[in-house]
Amino acid sequence: MPPPNLRSLRWASVDEEGKARIDILVCAHRHAAHVGGFTDSAWKAVEVKEVWFPWTEDPKDADARGIREKQSGLTRPQ
Repeated sequence: MPPPNLRSLRWASVDEEGKARIDILVCAHRHAAHVGGFTDSAWKAVEVKEVWFPWTEDPKDADARGIREKQSGLTRPQ
């Protein structure tokens, strides 16, 4: 059984020993609101095989860097 504070997650599988496993974890982007929860120590009990981020998060992709730089210069209307 998954740790109590992670029971609300839908598990891909739980083995005979109760180890939670997720084959692919898809994240929208690296903002704290989307990935901050993974610092919870309960995630140590979960085996994650792959983590996917969108191509726009790839620091080696010139187009992705351009998009992020342009977005970082935008301000929100007040």
